[in-house]
Amino acid sequence: MYYLVMRGLDTIEDDMTIPDEKKQPILRNFHQLTVMPGWNFTENGPDEKDRQLLLEYDTVVEEVNRLPPQYAYSFIHPLYILTLVFRYKTIILDICQKMENGMADYAHRAATQGTVYLDTIVEYDLYCHYVAGLVGEGLTRIWAASGKEAPWLCEQLELANSMGLLLQKTNIIRDFREDVEEKRFFWPREIWAKHGFEEMKDLYEKDDVEHATWIQSAMILDALRHACDSLDYLRLLKNQSVFVFCAVPVSMAMATLALCFMNPDMFQRNIKIRKAEAARVRHLHSWFV
Repeated sequence: MYYLVMRGLDTIEDDMTIPDEKKQPILRNFHQLTVMPGWNFTENGPDEKDRQLLLEYDTVVEEVNRLPPQYAYSFIHPLYILTLVFRYKTIILDICQKMENGMADYAHRAATQGTVYLDTIVEYDLYCHYVAGLVGEGLTRIWAASGKEAPWLCEQLELANSMGLLLQKTNIIRDFREDVEEKRFFWPREIWAKHGFEEMKDLYEKDDVEHATWIQSAMILDALRHACDSLDYLRLLKNQSVFVFCAVPVSMAMATLALCFMNPDMFQRNIKIRKAEAARVRHLHSWFV
């Protein structure tokens, strides 16, 4: 249910055929629409890949409203007794509300300015927090609520956010050419606007491979700021299925960053790990807890 709600929200945000005046109220009220019986959305563009989800979103609404009522979980610590009250529905809607407002801000900026250029690394981190860090926060709270992980895992949201940022930034680096051609500019100007580059497309159009790969390296090093936190987060996980769920994408991200590093091919096409290598990573992680 959590995934479907986030995917529905993202489908509204991504659809450039929806005018901003219509998109803004839908985005900013999506957490309320998600519990409004019978609500669906029929106005996605015909090429929007996940439009079917929103056409049948009334089914998602029905299932979210069926989620279990809240309950209390007491955790005995040597220094205190902590009682946490969890409710899956509350967690999902809380994350949805935080994410929808961030998305709405960036969507409005894109609609009014034509393109979105992130100027600073701080802006870049904030954008990635909205679209990925919050996903990690929600998952962490859900796992703690389910009892699969310890309740104190909810106190490690900084680590969860870092893992989301590592995965999101890896995708942003890998998908550079596709994003630029679609006029999605996620690399912060603070990093790429050096060595005479005035537009992001200059990194492959100016044929200055040396300086372009220097900038590419800076992006990868920025992503690796989150690597230690991500590994610390994995170390806290005790449930094998939860561990594998997190460890596989983190390992794939590390492998992808290694493949992209100083690789000029990345400016020409998406760089992906071969399927055989991906299968090997998944197999290895199935042996660890």
